[in-house]
Amino acid sequence: VALSSFLIDKFPVNVGDFATFVNEAGVCSPNGEDLVPGAVGPNCESDEGPPIFSLWILPNPIAGDEKGVWVMDGYKNYPARTSWTGAQTFCNSHGKRLCTDAEWERAAGGPQGHAWPWGDSWPWGNSWLDAPDSVANCAEQLSGHFFGCSDGYGEESPVDAFPEGRALGSGCMDMAGNTYEWVYDLYCCEYYSWDVDWDDPMGPCNGELPCDTCNIWGTMDNRIVRGGGSEHGKVFIRSDTKLQLTPDSSAGFRCCQ
Repeated sequence: VALSSFLIDKFPVNVGDFATFVNEAGVCSPNGEDLVPGAVGPNCESDEGPPIFSLWILPNPIAGDEKGVWVMDGYKNYPARTSWTGAQTFCNSHGKRLCTDAEWERAAGGPQGHAWPWGDSWPWGNSWLDAPDSVANCAEQLSGHFFGCSDGYGEESPVDAFPEGRALGSGCMDMAGNTYEWVYDLYCCEYYSWDVDWDDPMGPCNGELPCDTCNIWGTMDNRIVRGGGSEHGKVFIRSDTKLQLTPDSSAGFRCCQ
């Protein structure tokens, strides 16, 4: 894959900046009701699709009333979570865009294609009792079996909590674990096996809908998420692992330009 030069945010968008955007822009809550008086925008009080912004955040640090929204104490620097459209709208409003799948992977793994942002070595052994708390927020045990990491957090963590886990090539932080991140591309597991344009790829149909080239789970609009989450172990937080979510699901994001 050949990529043109691009810029990528060092950190995922945090809930403090996202809440400021919600208050300034006037947007919708998950049930379609206005969060801010006079809010306008696509899908506000309509049946045309899911609401723009899904404020489903764990632990849920955003609250709101008729005056707007605010962030609970201590959570401003936690990753914001929203729908795919919400993420794209936030980036566009700041003169940016969602990163393509290829851009995100290049920033995470570098030109060398490292297995994880910090390199090719898994820093944890076979016992969570003596595992370091140094590089990522990921899973510790699942169904009684050791599955990955010991990070000191029960769920999500601040976006700058693991400086030793920064990506070697780009310097980006929080690209493994903590929360999934939306990218621009539609999901298709077979995409790179096609005869595609390898210069600045944007996924099936260049990310535009409607798209019927790859039907997954009976849908054709799922988007790729990257980085895994706090509930995932070593395989799912690799730099080359991609998962999919419906576009009205909740995930974190960062912007490119």
